[in-house]
Amino acid sequence: MVAVLARRLGSVGALGSLVALLSAGCGDDADDGVSNPTGDDDDAGDDDDDAGDDDDAGDDDDLGDEDLPPVPDCPYAAVSGDPEVAFELVGSGLDYPATFVTGDPTVPDRLFVLEKDGDIKVVEPGSTTPNSQVFLHIDVITTEQEMGLLGLAFHRRFPLDPRFYVNYNPPSGDKTIVAEYRVRADDPGVVDDSVAPRVVLEFGQPWPNHNGGMLAFGPRDGFLYIATGDGGAAAQGGGTATSQDPGSLLGKILRIDVNARGEAAYSIPPDNPFVGRAGAAGEVWALGLRNPWRFSFDSATGVLYAGDVGEARWEEISIVESGKNYGWDRLEGFHCFSGTPCDDSAGPNGTNSNGYTAPIAEHPHDDFLSVTGGYVYRSCEAPEWQGIYFYGDWVNPRVLALRWDGSSVEPINGSLGRYPAGPTTFGSNAWGDVYVVSGNDFDGSTVHRLRPAGAGDY
Repeated sequence: MVAVLARRLGSVGALGSLVALLSAGCGDDADDGVSNPTGDDDDAGDDDDDAGDDDDAGDDDDLGDEDLPPVPDCPYAAVSGDPEVAFELVGSGLDYPATFVTGDPTVPDRLFVLEKDGDIKVVEPGSTTPNSQVFLHIDVITTEQEMGLLGLAFHRRFPLDPRFYVNYNPPSGDKTIVAEYRVRADDPGVVDDSVAPRVVLEFGQPWPNHNGGMLAFGPRDGFLYIATGDGGAAAQGGGTATSQDPGSLLGKILRIDVNARGEAAYSIPPDNPFVGRAGAAGEVWALGLRNPWRFSFDSATGVLYAGDVGEARWEEISIVESGKNYGWDRLEGFHCFSGTPCDDSAGPNGTNSNGYTAPIAEHPHDDFLSVTGGYVYRSCEAPEWQGIYFYGDWVNPRVLALRWDGSSVEPINGSLGRYPAGPTTFGSNAWGDVYVVSGNDFDGSTVHRLRPAGAGDY
């Protein structure tokens, strides 16, 4: 898989307007219009009673792995050596663009697929077409190309805890909403219509692009992480102050505890880096991002990887850690943005003299235009792929991959092949499989599982 160096990257195909908007410039600072159901001030998280039992988790998530629902053993026979990458079709007949895919937490090959226009569909094991009955429909804005239904995360103890969370933009198109739903106690495959959805968090969106939208529970702490874009704008140039403003929820990774006591929808973990800092939002976990289109945790190490869409010249992959500032709109990739003076000497994941943390990888706009963050492979099927982070670019279907050992990055520059089309999103499951979602306006979206090459593969 990694034997042949490929120095020349594939040419970029025709750009859709969706990708053009993803890469559009940023705008002016704006009021987030934050709704805070915690009952606390955003810049505090007053005491430990509002933030959960301890630094590890809230009421439920301070349990060990032995208290989590059981997962079937990984079912694949291990393939020896370093096999080529192939793609197994596991989902089709989906509207374009599908914005996310994830496995059922306890039935890993049962897939939940999000369609941007508001449907969550289920593809059962052994099938490649979704069930005729939609799992959940949410009314979202459908006229904006970067807004809609963008994120889904199941509670860490699902289905023992019946809650799941979605990230979407309502028909008004002026905000992001993170909402909580529940499945039925007698059938976790059906949404419980007797329980009204609860808004956990909402905040204003000054422009229709750069919404982020990813949701995921931390595998070590059980908190809910939320990606937000910088608010976007219509024209390139200058960026926006929101990413650098710790009082704004835009251009950030947020971290909240949904196991709050009482009636609060969430509390703020007491070890969040901006808790108690004047003028800062306690929900902020990391800042300085432009449009983090898909982040994920390595299920084995807990490391958070994020693809951050660039503006003028560079796409980037970053390791996101508590309290760090990833530089937008001062840095783009490893470089000073738009002639702004800065220290650009930091190496991968290094922090420069300005306090900005560099990415671990970058890709130029000569061949790439809109990075799509992926997942670290942890499946039993290809042991040689353990620890490889697979990702891609929306407009270039070349397979991209790297290994990060905590201090240095190893680009996997071999002849990895091409995804079926430019990936709109990636996903994973409890077995550590990596899924890629791709497609187009004419043929719809498809889901493929990355697997070792064999007869009959894509």
